Amino acid sequence: MNPGMALRLLHHAEDFYKEFISECNTVPEVIIFHQVNPDILKVLSNLFSTKECEVVDFSEKIGNCGAASFGIAMNFIKERLANKKVFLCSFGTGGVISVGLWQF
Repeated sequence: MNPGMALRLLHHAEDFYKEFISECNTVPEVIIFHQVNPDILKVLSNLFSTKECEVVDFSEKIGNCGAASFGIAMNFIKERLANKKVFLCSFGTGGVISVGLWQF
């Protein structure tokens, strides 16, 4: 996928997030994106970081390690997850978005 196109597609992530959150009727305190690419994660962090919500980004440290990136990222912050709602989100080839909302 063209990196520029990928970054443009990620701007649609905000609409997807708003729809998902409205259906769940809750807002997460932590967001962990699939650790794919540092540039893409910077865009996502800018879109989603707020005082109420932390975006976790270990892409510079762990790189792209597939589905394991969620578990690795959560392990780095495990002591901060108690009683938190955690939004896990992965963006795949072709603009596919997979998400889950976990309560710790």
